[in-house]
Amino acid sequence: MKLMDLTGQRFGRLVVDAYASKNRNRNAAWFCKCDCGNEKVVLAINLRKGTTKSCGCLRRDLGRNLGKSSSKHGHAVNNNASLEYNIWHGIKQRCLNPNNRNYPLYGGRGILVCKRWENNFSNFLEDMGPRPNREYSIDRIDPDGNYEPPNCRWTTSKEQYKNRRVKFIKEFSDEQLIRELERRGFSCSKKP
Repeated sequence: MKLMDLTGQRFGRLVVDAYASKNRNRNAAWFCKCDCGNEKVVLAINLRKGTTKSCGCLRRDLGRNLGKSSSKHGHAVNNNASLEYNIWHGIKQRCLNPNNRNYPLYGGRGILVCKRWENNFSNFLEDMGPRPNREYSIDRIDPDGNYEPPNCRWTTSKEQYKNRRVKFIKEFSDEQLIRELERRGFSCSKKP
């Protein structure tokens, strides 16, 4: 069976650097570099299944290491992470994890998470502040813009509905709509 090359692919916090070897069960292993800077050899099957997502730092950051009940920022407590933490984690998954089902709508379209927030929940919370209440979630003011302080706010789902990407369709004539869709990467050529 041919070895699938994983070099350069991201799995959670790990980016595959190079092929390592096969273990005695003939499972391929890869050298991976974690976002925190550590390196780790991981079996390909564990990368693809998502059972290994970091060098171990993810577990520590979530406060699950050896039964500890809180993390350094006090928001991720075992499986009861704060709502703000869950939102921050969701942003990162949508933008950075190609295995996430929403990645094509975010990271796949080029939507990024700013460097200040990418690996630091405390910075995210400092910039955004706590959610006003459970009815609010994060919204990008420019739907094609990145997740960054000047482009994000807490809003209700009703306000977010008004700020959807599809709203531009009502603002254009047919010719303008075709030009705008082509500018955004859609093929709009007429069929004979």
